Amino acid sequence: MSMFMTEGEGGAYVLTVTGIAVLAAVAVLMWILGFLSLIGEKRFAKRQPVILALLILLSLLLSILPHAYIPVLNLPEGGYISLFSMLFLVMTGYFYGFKTGLCCSLSGGILIMAFQAGGFYSVLSAVSGYILSYGALGLAGIFHKNKRQGLFIGYTSGAIFRYVFAVISLSMNRPLSGALLLGAQTILTEALATMILIKLPPVASAFMGLKLRALPDGENTPVKKKKTPEKVYEE
Repeated sequence: MSMFMTEGEGGAYVLTVTGIAVLAAVAVLMWILGFLSLIGEKRFAKRQPVILALLILLSLLLSILPHAYIPVLNLPEGGYISLFSMLFLVMTGYFYGFKTGLCCSLSGGILIMAFQAGGFYSVLSAVSGYILSYGALGLAGIFHKNKRQGLFIGYTSGAIFRYVFAVISLSMNRPLSGALLLGAQTILTEALATMILIKLPPVASAFMGLKLRALPDGENTPVKKKKTPEKVYEE
């Protein structure tokens, strides 16, 4: 285990360079599986791997940069508030469905664990707090066919399940009440702000437009209704 992590201050484990490299490789593998699932469903287009990679990287950056450069978002209890980082992982499922969304959400969670985690007290808490917690955002893909409310419903359900897994992880080294409060301050605060944002009509329309552009040719064109010929009645 010392090859992948070492014991840091306060008994918390810290990833080694080898551990970070292994997790990054696993994250890349999950990203590959994400767009391979589209090939299996015959819904693949060349731009999709690039779109998925950009969404995962945006989620990673919006999780790391505010934590590092906006001190007001860091909480005294040890957590921090991200800026819409969950939204971009949810978008992978909203664009392409459950399988792709699950793989890419797992990829994003693993990358955040590799490059941001300051330390964790057990492997189980790390799995629950990062891999399962972020992977839950892939549930949004279940609602991807709902054009009007799919993003909002998917985001809400994913954020709730992420909160549950995060609380399980946090409760392993603090009282349950403290875990519930810290999870609410971090995850639910970000979720509430994002839910308000994506319900704004201009923003909702913009996301629908992005989804149409992200879909492969043939899925992004509205179905035209066939005109029925008018009947001519002779007197």
